Amino acid sequence: MVEARRKVAARLLEEIAEAGGSLCALSIRTGVADALAEARLRAPYAPSSMLRRRCLRLLALLIWEVLEDHGVGRVYCDRELVEAFALAGIRVGSASYAVELADVIAWLDFRRWPLGRPSPVVRLDFSETLASRLLKEAGR
Repeated sequence: MVEARRKVAARLLEEIAEAGGSLCALSIRTGVADALAEARLRAPYAPSSMLRRRCLRLLALLIWEVLEDHGVGRVYCDRELVEAFALAGIRVGSASYAVELADVIAWLDFRRWPLGRPSPVVRLDFSETLASRLLKEAGR
């Protein structure tokens, strides 16, 4: 199974590299768990469900900012992110080929696959930004 995934991942990276500047793959570390843990420590009486909704909305807004900077006008995501985008009022599509490709990118990032230079995958880490924005909102 791992060998099959490696072949698919290698082929995807080749395709991204061949596409040049017309295709950009993003791998985002969200930091949701860390942000929620920090918010719960600093605001122990805030309802967990409220903190979670705010955290997911802020995450979707952060992702949308990056996507807009890359000229993206339409987003396809898996079920895990549909709720986040809905909380931010952003319409998304789901269950598509693009979502399956995103799973390959996530697998590559999880394995810390050597991506070469220039890397066809841009790695972003929202952990600190998400935590600080959530703490500001929780402190309101």
